[in-house]
Amino acid sequence: MTTLIEFGSHHHGCHDTFSDRDIFILYDKSENISHEKYQLEKSGYSVTSAIRSRTEYLSKIGSLFSRHVFFEGKVISGSEQEVSNIRNLWSPASDYNHEIEDNIQLLSVLESVPSTKESLATVNDILICSLRNVLIRKLANKGLYLFSWKDVLDESVKQNMLNTTDVKIMYQARRYKNAYRLELLPAISNSFIALLEGISRKVIDSRRLVKRGGHKQIISSPENQIEGSYSQLRAIELLTSHYYFHYSMKKHLMLAKDPSYFCAVGPNKALQRTSH
Repeated sequence: MTTLIEFGSHHHGCHDTFSDRDIFILYDKSENISHEKYQLEKSGYSVTSAIRSRTEYLSKIGSLFSRHVFFEGKVISGSEQEVSNIRNLWSPASDYNHEIEDNIQLLSVLESVPSTKESLATVNDILICSLRNVLIRKLANKGLYLFSWKDVLDESVKQNMLNTTDVKIMYQARRYKNAYRLELLPAISNSFIALLEGISRKVIDSRRLVKRGGHKQIISSPENQIEGSYSQLRAIELLTSHYYFHYSMKKHLMLAKDPSYFCAVGPNKALQRTSH
């Protein structure tokens, strides 16, 4: 039997109009959850899933996602005892520096950005997600395991990693990000992206800037990323903002906004799905 755990901003009560409703499906390898997942997505949930053995392993090695789901989530269906067992397996990693570096490396995809208004929404999404991920991991290195936007940003101010102006900009970037993922196109200016870059340089200590790329740079960017990686997915997402696509392509382009799906099935299966 599957176990469903609701987590994220809706569960914390710090959501807004555009926030996702996050739910996690814990299941056995022998179970087929495709129908259950479909029904949950139809109900408006953003669904993440993992088999029990994988989830137990991630908890043992200090996965922050496991910490988030199993310590702060609410069981809405299934076994409370099973969730408690996985929670008890959790122990922190020695540090989260490698994950911080992964987020910094991801920003390399911003070195070949198309000159379109659509691209700014993707750039905003990449920057704000990386910033939040890095802040969460920097706080985790201090033994502070926080995940809600309010908790992360408030504590980051206390730790002198951000100031109150930075927080206001990041909240606005979050609203833009959520709107973008609901297939809207927020009106984002280059000057706003510059403000977000300034925060990025402060938090990530990175000199990388968002750079406009030529046609050849943009179309070759996905090939320069590791095959099947999250950074390749983001490079493909930027590539789609370089072109105008007929509305009939909409369902296929949405795959680029679903990293959990892409990472779960792998790039080959994802591409096969778009061909049917």
